[in-house]
Amino acid sequence: MTIKVIKSIVDIIISVSWEGKKRIDNLIVEYVINSSELKIDKDILIDELGDPNTVSYLKLIKTIEATIFQNINFTKVQLFEEIDGFYLQKKHCNLAIDEKYNEVVKFINKIEHEPNKGIAYENFCKTFLEDLGIVCEVTKASGDKGIDVLGSYLVDFKDEIANLVFNERIYLLVQTKYFGTSIDTPVIRKLVGDSLFIRFDELDYLTIKHNAVHLIVFSHNGFTQPAIEFAKKNKVKLFDSMQIAHIISELPEKSWRCLF
Repeated sequence: MTIKVIKSIVDIIISVSWEGKKRIDNLIVEYVINSSELKIDKDILIDELGDPNTVSYLKLIKTIEATIFQNINFTKVQLFEEIDGFYLQKKHCNLAIDEKYNEVVKFINKIEHEPNKGIAYENFCKTFLEDLGIVCEVTKASGDKGIDVLGSYLVDFKDEIANLVFNERIYLLVQTKYFGTSIDTPVIRKLVGDSLFIRFDELDYLTIKHNAVHLIVFSHNGFTQPAIEFAKKNKVKLFDSMQIAHIISELPEKSWRCLF
């Protein structure tokens, strides 16, 4: 069972509502098997996840643990290991959050069927950042030095004088990738290298120069562990589609333009 399929199963589990602790195999039987979002044959699902000792089941647990860790500020479930198996419990009892999470997952997965899914995902990520208050623009196709979206924002201090003194913009150099697999270290390393050249580019990136810069990579299917570790060492912010769903669903009442 591929990690892509396992992540889709985790998405299904997170997007449904239940009360109290439920054993993971029971959640699979109740909610996953008959889900329209399931990306694997039901018989294969039962064979590979019906036994808690299979490699696929252990990968499922590891993926749930990683999802909770990566979304620690927006986590939707809690994982418990007990004598008779692993259990999950909702961290909240909010149907609106679950429904919004499901909406986001379905919206992003629809991009797979777009004629130019890379551009569609790029526009989605740009609008997501704008929904967070970032001023963004898509870079031109040629000469962008690997940057898909250029963003910026002003730090908003509580003290008005501080806002007048420290009024430089913070810039974001953003790459977006809608790949069928997880992104590996070379993509992150290239962005770090490109950002150094951009500081000396007085034609396309004149406004950046010596201003503060954040590096961001969006990847639909996430990142390999070496890529995550490399990004952490080099202060690169990573987002995958699952993280975006966690963030957006935290405010289900907000009008998210990226979903339009």
